[in-house]
Amino acid sequence: MLRSINKIIGYTIQATDGELGIVEDFLFDDGLWIIRHLVIKQEERHGARHVLICPDRLKEPVWGSRLAPVSISKKEALSLPEITADLPLSSRKLLEQTELLSWSAYWAKQEQQKLEECRHAEDGENGDWKQGDGHHLRSCRHLSGYDVRSKQSLLGPIEEFIADTENWGISGIVIRRRKRDDGERFLVPPLWVSLIDWKEKMLRLDLDDAQIENMSVFDPKEPVNPEKGDRYTDYYGRPVVTRPMAAGV
Repeated sequence: MLRSINKIIGYTIQATDGELGIVEDFLFDDGLWIIRHLVIKQEERHGARHVLICPDRLKEPVWGSRLAPVSISKKEALSLPEITADLPLSSRKLLEQTELLSWSAYWAKQEQQKLEECRHAEDGENGDWKQGDGHHLRSCRHLSGYDVRSKQSLLGPIEEFIADTENWGISGIVIRRRKRDDGERFLVPPLWVSLIDWKEKMLRLDLDDAQIENMSVFDPKEPVNPEKGDRYTDYYGRPVVTRPMAAGV
């Protein structure tokens, strides 16, 4: 299903035998545009604890109750690697993650080998770290609000990310047009991103203004996810009532 990542932030993580914490963030590989980790905040007696969990453990989030079920127990969750609340993440912690948790099909053995070659990027203080293949892990929460620029002009801020929960690939970036009074938003596939500039807090697109004008307007209420029968849900997981087509249409 296509879901807004940003709207899942704040959902309660539901283990097989009770609550684990709150979804704090999503981390994605900016080379493949795939969600690699959820950051979970757990409130404990001595303060908050932040842990990583792979998205292949996450079941379909439930919009009505704001729950995000996962296929692990509370006992298994005790083995989740703890991280600091802020990026950058150390490569050591991510190596712990590969040893402790199962990985979904897209995390191949050769990628695990590359992970062992992780090194901090020169601009690591800005919230990223670099793998041996040049990819970075990025925070969806951190990038939300970054300005987006086409080849010619400043467009507006990032509002949210859309991901396919079947494989946790990011399929679109929602951008709000700053120059529009109605706050019109449009959806851009990540393949058009040419650069993420941490210092300028800017995402640059390999598109000119004319191409931007031809982009489809983003409507979060669009019935994009088919359910049983004629039922659909929108990008936020909300049920959508669709009108039946007239006979002969």
